Formats: sequence, C-alpha cells, structure tokens
Amino acid sequence: EPMFSESVGDWPGIGPLLLSYDPVVYLSWVFVAVAAWYISRTRAGLHLRAVGHDPASADAVRLNASAVKFVHVAVWLWWLSPLQKRRSQAPAALARAYFRESR
Repeated sequence: EPMFSESVGDWPGIGPLLLSYDPVVYLSWVFVAVAAWYISRTRAGLHLRAVGHDPASADAVRLNASAVKFVHVAVWLWWLSPLQKRRSQAPAALARAYFRESR
C-alpha cells in the first residue's frame, strides 16, 4: 500500500517514480543519507575512513585501528540487530569474535 495519497501519486514524473514505494524504502534512503553524513562530516567517521583506508597510517597518528573498528562494529551490531528482542552483550561478543579471527 503506497504511503501517500493517490492524488500525489498521479503527478507526472515524480509521482510514479518516488511516491509508490513502501515506507521501508524511504527509511532506507534516510539511513543512507545519515550514514554518508556521519562518515564524511564527523570526527569519528573520518577516523573510521582513515582506519579503513590504511590502518598503518592511522596508527602513525595515534589512532588505535583495532579499537576504532571494534567500536564501530559493536555499536552497529548492537543498534541494528533486527533479531534481538532486547539489546544485550551478544553483539559485542560477536564483534570480539570477528576481530579475533581477522588477525
């Protein structure tokens, strides 16, 4: 069922292209915009980009590459885990296991 009324959906060009999707699609667009802003405009996002691009260079400027990766993976697993009924320590344990295997 479309999110907007039929009259808005009948607009030529924009109506069928943008206004006929499920609300989850619009939420995903917002999520992508927020993630792009976070990665390109915040200090933590720039640290994440630096660590992802070249961990050795990030270490040279006193960024702990393992800690930056661990925190971001743990936070995103905790925040975005759709299978959990309540937030717990499980995502942090998964992140620790991931970084143990990647070394």
